[in-house]
Amino acid sequence: MYEAWKRLPLSFSEWQALPGLEWMRLTLPWQVERAEVVSGYMLNMGGRDSLVEDAQWFLTVDCPWRLCGQDGSVSWEDDDSEMAKVVDCLPGTSVLEVQAASVNGDEPVFTLSNGWWLEVSPFSDLHPASDPYVIQVWGTTFVYNRGNDEMIGSGR
Repeated sequence: MYEAWKRLPLSFSEWQALPGLEWMRLTLPWQVERAEVVSGYMLNMGGRDSLVEDAQWFLTVDCPWRLCGQDGSVSWEDDDSEMAKVVDCLPGTSVLEVQAASVNGDEPVFTLSNGWWLEVSPFSDLHPASDPYVIQVWGTTFVYNRGNDEMIGSGR
């Protein structure tokens, strides 16, 4: 595993036991090196952990999402060219914070260094059999599955 574990005052098993948004917060900030919309609505982002050399992170959003900023917003429902204009500007930014938009923490909001934020809404019937969002960081994969969160991975 990465040198990342030395940053945490927790063992791997203690880290895994934290609620999803809590363990994500411990790994921030994330540098955005790639961002794209595939299949007309699915948002993929990824890059490096800003503080840990060689640590990668990936986010796939396969549910309704909205990227908001001071000049407006773009969402999974918008025209491909409109989405591309905004999503193509994400590389070079960083994910600084993740917060819960709902009381139960199922709807994450990721705050970016350029002042934008990404809202993820996993409660939809867009693809009822799929995993609404998946995050991989520090060799561990977090799969959100409508109230049945699952963390998969190994650590030292």
